[in-house]
Amino acid sequence: MKPKQLKEKELNALRVELLTKQKNKCPICKRKHKTSDRTWHVDHAHQGEPHEHRVRAILCPACNTTSGAVWKKLIRAGLVKELGADGCIAWLSSLSAHFSRDYSDMPWHPNRIQDESKRFNKSTKAEQLKMLADPPAKATKAELVKQYKKQLRKT
Repeated sequence: MKPKQLKEKELNALRVELLTKQKNKCPICKRKHKTSDRTWHVDHAHQGEPHEHRVRAILCPACNTTSGAVWKKLIRAGLVKELGADGCIAWLSSLSAHFSRDYSDMPWHPNRIQDESKRFNKSTKAEQLKMLADPPAKATKAELVKQYKKQLRKT
């Protein structure tokens, strides 16, 4: 069966139809669509993606933007050219599996202390005091950061 070529004016009706089929949820993040506005996007495959130019689903703005950005990164990295579209889909599945593994028995990376100290430094003083194992009665923020780094090195 030959696919129908949609017209721009038909997109809103399709959006409503697909959102109903999707139970008003984004198929990626599973968040519920809360409004009747047009902020949710009619996702479609772009040139070079599997199912080129076909409508796929209605995505929330975050998932639509992120999925497009990820595919563009795969193109820029040369993976689409090297692996092909289907190979990139397999690569994304492998990436998901990689992120899902339990790495709790692995050592901390050397950047941990610097990264966690930056996060700590952005916290309010009240939050910082809660994060310290043995908070001092009085201390400057710089002193608290120093103590936090020391605490991180022990763990």
